[in-house]
Amino acid sequence: MLLDDSPPLPDELPPPAEAEAPDSCDRTPLSPPAAPDPEKTGRSDVRVWVNGTKLAFFQRYLPQWRACDGDSKARGRFYDWITLMFSRKYGFDFDINTDLDQDIPDPDPKCLLAVEEEGVAEDVVKQRQAWMKSMRKRIQQWYLDHARSKKQRVDPDKILLSLVASEHKNTRKPSDLEYYSRKYYDERVADTVNEEWSKQNEAYQAALQTWRESGEDPQTRPATLERITTVRSVTKRRWEQEPWQFREELRRQRDADHQHQSQTTSAALQRTIPKTVEDYIDALEVAPLVLQPLADALARKFGLLTSILICGPMPDEGGRIGMLGAHSGRTPDLQQIWPEAEHQTYSHVSDSFIGFAHRIYNEECRTRARPGTEYGTPAPASAYAGTEEPSASSQSPVPMESSSAASAAPLQVDCDGDHPTVSDSEEALQPDQSEHELPVFHEESQDQPRPASVVASAPSSPSVVLPPAAARVAAHASHVHEDNGQDHSVWSTKPHRDWPDHLSGALEACARGRTWGMSWAATVSAFLRYENFVGRPRDDLGRKVVVKDLRPKEYVTWARGGVRRYQRTVNIDEVPVFREKWWLWWAAIVSMRAGVAGGGLIDVETFLARLTSPDDWQGLELTCGRNGLVQVVMTLLWWGEAVNTGVVDAKNWHDWDLACDDFRQTLEALVQTARKPKRCQAQGLSTAPAD
Repeated sequence: MLLDDSPPLPDELPPPAEAEAPDSCDRTPLSPPAAPDPEKTGRSDVRVWVNGTKLAFFQRYLPQWRACDGDSKARGRFYDWITLMFSRKYGFDFDINTDLDQDIPDPDPKCLLAVEEEGVAEDVVKQRQAWMKSMRKRIQQWYLDHARSKKQRVDPDKILLSLVASEHKNTRKPSDLEYYSRKYYDERVADTVNEEWSKQNEAYQAALQTWRESGEDPQTRPATLERITTVRSVTKRRWEQEPWQFREELRRQRDADHQHQSQTTSAALQRTIPKTVEDYIDALEVAPLVLQPLADALARKFGLLTSILICGPMPDEGGRIGMLGAHSGRTPDLQQIWPEAEHQTYSHVSDSFIGFAHRIYNEECRTRARPGTEYGTPAPASAYAGTEEPSASSQSPVPMESSSAASAAPLQVDCDGDHPTVSDSEEALQPDQSEHELPVFHEESQDQPRPASVVASAPSSPSVVLPPAAARVAAHASHVHEDNGQDHSVWSTKPHRDWPDHLSGALEACARGRTWGMSWAATVSAFLRYENFVGRPRDDLGRKVVVKDLRPKEYVTWARGGVRRYQRTVNIDEVPVFREKWWLWWAAIVSMRAGVAGGGLIDVETFLARLTSPDDWQGLELTCGRNGLVQVVMTLLWWGEAVNTGVVDAKNWHDWDLACDDFRQTLEALVQTARKPKRCQAQGLSTAPAD
């Protein structure tokens, strides 16, 4: 043979190893193809079709293949030659997924040119050319996959630990001031900070007034004096005033705590196969230290989005089925991970995974429970618990701290009858002990319903009795300016050039409250997601915000004349009066939630449970644009400036936080269940964050 487009044969090739020499060059002419197309089995079948006499055939020519190493042209000529040899020995009509009953001698390479194609139809010639090309690729792949020296086998556990080690940063030892503040801020520092900062801020406000009277525009200056500077200076001064014996003892405690935590983490990372309940507990306590670095490492290695989900009995919850997940990859605009950007579909995934786990573990659940825990009830203590956290049964609307060991990002819960939401829990108030961010999400089993409004704890979080609400708010308020909330992803959002003025202006203005805590940051984030859901229009889509006499007069004054300076601060003289006005206005806007005696609103969870169709929202999703719900955001901003400035009043701050929470929950529920505006559908806009 030679086919019309066959490449030239190698100039010289050594005889095959241990090959039988043929008696003559007389061969049976090649017959028309009748075997199935080799392409049908695909590249992954290399191990299947090369066997028996075919395997022996290819192995005999390994020396010739290795002799071409480093010479691409010689290697190419070898593939051409071995393909011709294979076709000459087995024929075009041979089914490559079968084998010869008995091996026959290999053809003499010198006889390859003696094959004639006279009398063969033109279409058959083309079929043979295509067959040769395809078979050449298969043979080439076999040599590449099987003829190279095998690499040493590597322990999978070592691979996992090496990937984790490449991303994991060791726990950083806190400084003297950090550890002192963590232990004794409330007891020895807070009162002095409040007193000194109040005086400094009063002087600053007087200076602002002087600048205004002199004609200087103070808009470029912050509305209030930064509190963090006072916190740091007072903490340092109080530390230096402590007796040296006290400081030495505190340093000793700090070193001992750090050593214990480092040893516990290292031992748990090295333990690869849990065998006892204690092993499972230790493994789950360091799961955030393994899952997130591993997800980041895999995402970087492959350049793809990565999510790692693990599911099974949670020892600290009496063996209740739960799910842990780590996610690497965020949307470019709102910097959201998968559960935040696609929380509804993610909830379906978690439900399915947890349901499947129930079929796997069954009777094993209770055997993995920590001694003393009841099914579905968090354990009373945990070796990895950082900040104390409310129990799952608490429904206090006061912001709650999340476990520093388990998560630096929101935790999420899906339960029977609940409409899943992405809850932005607050970060731990104490300085973080780790340099590595651990955004691990916790999903709980659905066999015991729990209120969707509570903040879920990680498996290692303790259950404590909450102090009175007023005291808890006061304690929170003393910390509220200590970088709490300023690292939320919403503050890194950059306005797009096609954003309307009201959206970019509101985002810039709301950033004045970046230190007010996670509750405010989550509220702003929910508003941006809502505006994105409706396509970020400049004006409303058919429904306007209720105005008349219900809207607070502060907004009317601010928007007078049609000029809206979003960076302008609006003072609220009487916070309680503003609170009453604001709630009347908000109740009119969300009148579909009316139903409580005395004119109150039913909570969002109850409303969602009663929701029968998107029409039940009464078109609230259309209340967007520069005259839409951005008005509510601005009034919450001014309200927040009033209650977060100066000496924080616990009740006033608590009232404002409740309003933010209700507004946020309403927007999140609206985005999940409302009908997408027709204008967005016509433009092909997606409800997911846009690039």
